[in-house]
Amino acid sequence: MPVYELIAVTEQEDWDTCHKIRQEELWNAKHLTGYDRNHQGNHIPENISLLLKRDGTGIATVRFDLQNNNTAIIRLVAVTSSEQGKGVGGILNAHILDFAKANNVNKILVNAFIETIGYYKKMGFQEGIWDQDEYQNTRVGMKSVQMSISL
Repeated sequence: MPVYELIAVTEQEDWDTCHKIRQEELWNAKHLTGYDRNHQGNHIPENISLLLKRDGTGIATVRFDLQNNNTAIIRLVAVTSSEQGKGVGGILNAHILDFAKANNVNKILVNAFIETIGYYKKMGFQEGIWDQDEYQNTRVGMKSVQMSISL
């Protein structure tokens, strides 16, 4: 039986895997350009990059941005293309919820790409604007729907 673990990215090898997954699955696959491995959001202490590993190999990533009000925004959620459609998203979601609870988070927010709305609804998220400025002023907002889940 495979062993899954969600780890905070601290080692260079894990950062390399995290960036590779993000770039391939979120930028290249969506025909976006300009992926920035050194984006300022990755250097804010409250923003925690996480890597889901199966038997020691990175297969999915998420950035968990802690907010001041027991809320977190999940960003840069991606599963490697070779693992998509195999239940890894559900495993990742379960680990995200556990991580949230361990960090006293009671609400998770996400900008969900249009094609992932069904996945998030299946995981219990509901549609609803949670930050109008972010929704209108980011390129993600043009291709996404804001969603949330209360824990």
